[in-house]
Amino acid sequence: MATYRERKQHMAELEIQMTGARQAEFQTVPEDFRARGVEYGITGQEISGRRRGESPIPKGVSSAKYRDP
Repeated sequence: MATYRERKQHMAELEIQMTGARQAEFQTVPEDFRARGVEYGITGQEISGRRRGESPIPKGVSSAKYRDP
C-alpha cells in the first residue's frame, strides 16, 4: 500500500504533466478555432453578435426608475 508521501509525490508529478498538456492545448485551440471559422465562413462579428465599438447596452434603454416606498 502506498504511503501518504508517495501519493503526494505522485500527485505533484501528475500536476506537472497536466500543466504541460494544458499549455500545449492552449496554443492549439485558438488556431483550430480560426481554421474552423475560415472553413465554415464564420466571422468574429457573427460570433459576438455585435459590431466593433458598439456598447453592449442599447442606446434607447434607460435605467429603471423607482418610487420611494
